[in-house]
Amino acid sequence: MKYLDIMEEGGYPFDDISIAYLQKMHDDRDSFIYSVFGDLKIVAGVVLDIITNTYSDGLISANGKLYHFVGGEPSAKISKQTIETKRQYEDGNEKKAFINEFYEFGESGTDVIDFSELKRWYQNQPILKEIKEVAGTVTNQSLEGTGWYVADGQNETDDLRSLFIVGFDKRDPDYNVIGKTGGEKKHTLTIQELPAHSHKAKSDGGSTDVNGTSFREESQTTGELETEKTGENTPHENRPPYYVAIRIQFIGL
Repeated sequence: MKYLDIMEEGGYPFDDISIAYLQKMHDDRDSFIYSVFGDLKIVAGVVLDIITNTYSDGLISANGKLYHFVGGEPSAKISKQTIETKRQYEDGNEKKAFINEFYEFGESGTDVIDFSELKRWYQNQPILKEIKEVAGTVTNQSLEGTGWYVADGQNETDDLRSLFIVGFDKRDPDYNVIGKTGGEKKHTLTIQELPAHSHKAKSDGGSTDVNGTSFREESQTTGELETEKTGENTPHENRPPYYVAIRIQFIGL
């Protein structure tokens, strides 16, 4: 491990050698982190907000170094931007002193890369509001200290009891709002929902009995025939096959 000991009395010699040492420490750290993650990896951040369709800032590895990534509206390409800040040197001339290199969406910079080439580094860390399903007995007491809670509407969780989950889809007004609920456990068909159909009655010109209803055929219709009712108006099952588990939700530590 390398570090500067600047606490000694007498005035630390903060000169070009010290600055070069600091730069070497920084480069060594980045090289080590890069060797762990590899090339073209999302090390942190760069998360898509599905509501605004924008990516957050983050950290990526590219071309042997770690770079800050400036988020925004996505595009197919990203490129490296370089901003140089000048300062006055001891010889009185202004020269570049600070260099800020970062990647952002677009092709206006150098080292253009397909955004799809960036692969997320796997992190075994839960995301805020993440949901899991557990096939076993789980209580808030057994989850204490983990940041996870039973998703029952308490402890800042969503109440997900007795609910199926459907994927967010901004194209569909039924599914374009996170947290929207709908649907029925059981359903009774309305007249509008019944398939188009008809009931036939036959007559031989005399008295005809249809399901217990007697009527006589006339040469001219004088009214409507109503057959006996059938059906019991019982709500029908409206769910796919299901398996019961306990949902838990990550609220944070």
